[in-house]
Amino acid sequence: MKQAVAPIIYADSKCLPLQHLPTSIIDLALSRGVNPEKILRGSGIFLQDLTAETAPEKQLTSPEQVIKLLDKAKQNISGYDSSFLLGQRLLPGQYGAFSQAVQHAANLADLFKVFARYQSLINPFIGCELRTSQQQIHLYFYDAIGLTSEQYIYLLEVTLTALNSCIKYLTSSKIKIHYQFKHSRPRYIQEYEENLGFNLAFDQLADVVSLDKVKLKQSFRFTSPIKQQLALQHLAQTPVAQPFLQQMRSIIQTNRSLTLEEVAQLLDMSPASLKRKLKQHKARFLAIQDAQQKEKIIHWLQFANYTNEELANKLGFNDLANFRRAFKRWFNMTPTDYKSTYLNNLNQLSES
Repeated sequence: MKQAVAPIIYADSKCLPLQHLPTSIIDLALSRGVNPEKILRGSGIFLQDLTAETAPEKQLTSPEQVIKLLDKAKQNISGYDSSFLLGQRLLPGQYGAFSQAVQHAANLADLFKVFARYQSLINPFIGCELRTSQQQIHLYFYDAIGLTSEQYIYLLEVTLTALNSCIKYLTSSKIKIHYQFKHSRPRYIQEYEENLGFNLAFDQLADVVSLDKVKLKQSFRFTSPIKQQLALQHLAQTPVAQPFLQQMRSIIQTNRSLTLEEVAQLLDMSPASLKRKLKQHKARFLAIQDAQQKEKIIHWLQFANYTNEELANKLGFNDLANFRRAFKRWFNMTPTDYKSTYLNNLNQLSES
């Protein structure tokens, strides 16, 4: 039986309501005294589109248009805080059933599940995967649409600030959240500390948000099981469209032995078309396969404390030497070097 594939959001798909992120970007520009036309120029979005009395479902733009808008905003809004200010404006927000499901969540466990499952509805730029360990729950973040490194960091700052601001809004007490980032410590570290807290680790191998499980059942201020159930029922009526790179990851995750040709068949396109789509989204098929394996290893090493033998078995390696060679290809270091370089530093951070 052919594997079911969810609707796909490509970089040029007209799928994002103008009233969502684009309007928030323009509002932020206006609050900083920036002429909106300077932000909109070249994006293919026009000021009259944002204020037109058209049915909301017809006022749609594409991820690549919004990215152009964000690039212009970053150029024209002074300072290093625009991504954080933008994130503060987003959640719970006015996103229909998604906002209702978020606002009326029972607790953090509930919120994380809703966020991981549905956040692509309003944010097809940054993918999110929920994982658990013995003591914590984790959200892994990755590029879902094909961003430059600078664009990805900016949108990750937006996303994490939105999530953290939402948690502050929904709970009356302070929640300790741990952040790991692949990028280096920024010059504007005070913005991270002000908007995300002080539990920050940079130069890591994955972008991960972690929360201790003991905090997961803490009740939220606006919890309403009935209202949230109605919102979730509404969300479940339509399959959730996935950004292209997130869809590729989902397919490969179910069966890593799939070839590019087999994945193309699942997506009802030719191998040549799939290769063009991958190029459009700044991705390679082998790199997506490797990313899946690398993230599993990072998670198991850091949070499950598996031995090399256990890791090799879980990843399907029959020979430990082959696993070590693959590990060195993926991380440019041995498993022992990885543990001493990353895990010891993270342990020291968590104890501080």
